[in-house]
Amino acid sequence: MIKETARRLGYRPNPLVTAAMSRMRAARPTNYQSTLGWVNDHPDPQRWRNDPVYLGAARRARELGYVLDEFYLDEIRNDEPSANVRRFCQIARARGIHGLLLPELWRSHHAAEEWPDLAVVVIGRVCGDLRRSTVRGASMYCPLHSVTSDHFFNMRLAFDALRERGYGRIGLVISNWLNDHNDNQTRAAFVEFSQNIPAANRIAPLLLDHVLTRQPPPVFGRWLEKWRPDVILCANWQVREWVEHLTRRNDLEIGMAHIGLGATEKEWSGIDPRNEMIGASALDILAAHLQRNERGTPPYPKQVNVPGIWVDGSTTRGLAAGK
Repeated sequence: MIKETARRLGYRPNPLVTAAMSRMRAARPTNYQSTLGWVNDHPDPQRWRNDPVYLGAARRARELGYVLDEFYLDEIRNDEPSANVRRFCQIARARGIHGLLLPELWRSHHAAEEWPDLAVVVIGRVCGDLRRSTVRGASMYCPLHSVTSDHFFNMRLAFDALRERGYGRIGLVISNWLNDHNDNQTRAAFVEFSQNIPAANRIAPLLLDHVLTRQPPPVFGRWLEKWRPDVILCANWQVREWVEHLTRRNDLEIGMAHIGLGATEKEWSGIDPRNEMIGASALDILAAHLQRNERGTPPYPKQVNVPGIWVDGSTTRGLAAGK
């Protein structure tokens, strides 16, 4: 009511006063504001406990005076996402929670639901998942604000780094699931930046249904033999084992680079997606909307893309050797 009256009377906030008040608040210790929720609908209740995305969001929450409270819904009704969301909302209201973070949900069609009276931010790209969902028998989209990796920029960064290190034939091996989950961003970026490579060195990307096997699938061996890349971009550490298994037999020397470095790829070269920054950015957006008392489905959902950084490791040549 007050906001509406102010708008009707033509009130406009003074940005200089707002900035001065922000500096004053930043100069003194941040007091407790409220509790925010982190929704976990993964089958494993411990899924996010030590994840950098969660840790980044929790750290930023503490800096702003919030408490990030993870809550787990152990019984998920796959055929009734709206019923699941109602239960989540009941839990939030019972705990006095007005803002929620939805990480890359195990059942991501929840991101297409209405979350009434709550400020909600999604973490991760769920557009592709929602478009392929058949829960409602029709294509869905995410009506909520979201924060995700900048997959297109990260691929360009990887291409530039590998070319600087002397690699000419760059291959890509990812799962169909990842390609769908990222809404084809990774594959599209790879194809786009391959145009900067001489045509004789361009390699068709390989998308696989299964990438978690310890033994290389036959299609990977055929792809490797046909295209003979000198470096492979991938998103699963198993691909490195496949290469090691086949190169011992074929005497190939192939570099490896990971497009989303994590705890299991500490010595790898590749892209650090800065997952802690993704979590912190999502918390920033959520806190800002709560401070403006903006809740419910936003009229214009925003998507924030966080760029990664290149990390040199032992799986590629050094920069000096590539020059």
